[in-house]
Amino acid sequence: IFNHEMMHDWIGLKIPMQNEELNYWFSEGFTDYYAYKNRLRSGGITVKEWLEEFNSDVLLAHWENPERNKPNYVVKDSFWMSRDIEKIPYRRGAIFAFWLDNQILLHSNYTKSLDDLMREILTICVKEKRRFTDELLLDLANKYLNRSIDYFFQKHILDGVDFEFNQNEFIPGFTIEKKKDVPVISCDES
Repeated sequence: IFNHEMMHDWIGLKIPMQNEELNYWFSEGFTDYYAYKNRLRSGGITVKEWLEEFNSDVLLAHWENPERNKPNYVVKDSFWMSRDIEKIPYRRGAIFAFWLDNQILLHSNYTKSLDDLMREILTICVKEKRRFTDELLLDLANKYLNRSIDYFFQKHILDGVDFEFNQNEFIPGFTIEKKKDVPVISCDES
């Protein structure tokens, strides 16, 4: 909880949302992803603990949620009405952040990561006094990847279709396999 709430100093305060409820997938999901990532980086958890927590609290919890495929506009309208719906943007956004982080690492040959994209969003929002929008993220992500992820974003974030992972979308060391239709991440700890 501490790491999540500390990330809101960036995501939410310094990077304000243009459409608060429609952007929960970012404000809560990316915040959750960074709570896990920063705990791992700081030594607060081990790689094994990160895997166990991300697999159970994000991936398994998302796939077990009967409401997980609700479109983003339904999530916005029903956020406070159902605990299952309330958790969708946290998990959907964290899964997307994990995928995007891996994509940037691969495409840049490990010279950039989601951290660089986030710093750029922060700089734009602070210096230009802009608010976060889906378009801002997509413009930057498309630039970082030198290709459009607009369709992927529409399909998985806005429409709520389950993520379909391919092994080649993740950095070497990560293995993604399905167990009872739920993606599970494992990794070579080295």
